[in-house]
Amino acid sequence: MTKTRDLSDLLDANGDVKSTALDNVPASNDASALTTGTLDSARLGTITNFTSTGIDDNATSTAITIDSSQNVLVGTTASTDPATNNVVGIRLADTGRVSASATSTQALNLNRTTDDGDIAIFRKDGSSVGSIGTKSTELTIGNASTGLLFDDDAGYILPWNLSTNAGGNNTIDLGNTNQRFKDLYIGNDIAHLDAAGNARLLYDKSANLLGNAGSNLQGVNVTVSGNIYLGGTGSANALDDYEEGTWTPTIQASGTAFSSIGFSQQIGYYTKIGRMVIAQGIVAVNSLTLGSASGNIRIGSLPFTASNTSLPYGSAMDYANNIDFNGGGFGTINIGLQVVQNSTTASPTRTRNLNGADGVPVPYLRSNSSMNFCCIYNTDS
Repeated sequence: MTKTRDLSDLLDANGDVKSTALDNVPASNDASALTTGTLDSARLGTITNFTSTGIDDNATSTAITIDSSQNVLVGTTASTDPATNNVVGIRLADTGRVSASATSTQALNLNRTTDDGDIAIFRKDGSSVGSIGTKSTELTIGNASTGLLFDDDAGYILPWNLSTNAGGNNTIDLGNTNQRFKDLYIGNDIAHLDAAGNARLLYDKSANLLGNAGSNLQGVNVTVSGNIYLGGTGSANALDDYEEGTWTPTIQASGTAFSSIGFSQQIGYYTKIGRMVIAQGIVAVNSLTLGSASGNIRIGSLPFTASNTSLPYGSAMDYANNIDFNGGGFGTINIGLQVVQNSTTASPTRTRNLNGADGVPVPYLRSNSSMNFCCIYNTDS
């Protein structure tokens, strides 16, 4: 006799198969008529109308796989990493690792609606180490206050603060003292801007170094910490100092000082390039009391102390007035000026024919004497 049974005869109230569900399973494939039979030969036909509370595709192919290692596999049955092994599919590993690989399309497609901000946040030990987000239609990437915005409309890469989702100005460095980039290839101008945004120093694409908004270098200050190497990189090519200034020349005695001396004119200018000093001056006397002064006349107060290895020449007396260079019948045919080693003085000299040279003794200075001169010497300063 044929006995018809419905699903309530097979499943209990929780949806589980009853222990008696397979009693009297028919030998035929017709699931609508269950007759007495044995479990070994029981066959159940396909159920086409039901509501599922689990995962299925209601077909004969595999929809999703959860293997014995608790890896969830979609689009693949291999438990190996799809991205690493270049196979299509998704693997959710029991370690928390997610791997996805796709053919001719994105393996990951993320979207944020309504407002700007982070689209993806990356963490290490629970703490944020960076994010990828959006500002309007532009991409942002970075961590907290250090980030970049990629503006594809204007063709810019801008410094960006991911915390405020706003631009930064003069807040981010590129490299540092110990971690430096190697080469920088730029096809247009390089400009250094002042606080107002004006180009104060410009290196243009025509290899010109310009200042003051690209016009010239006038008024541009360049400060170098260390040496400037010219024509090579050796110590002989190093320029470690350049200086210009003024100084006040005096006239003094090499031995005992004058009782008193006054000046109507004291003008001095100098230029120092590395170790070399060029000092120019004019000094004029308007009052003089010799007293017990001794030795030779000296020009004093040079701007730098002469080196001990300085050559005792290289200076010149351009003009001298009211100084008796021929005093004592010396037979002077030439006058000169010699910087004294390891001092800030220069000694006027007189030379006679076929004989030696000498300094000019202090008694030959007058109360209206004057000298114009130029000293060139080396210094260790």
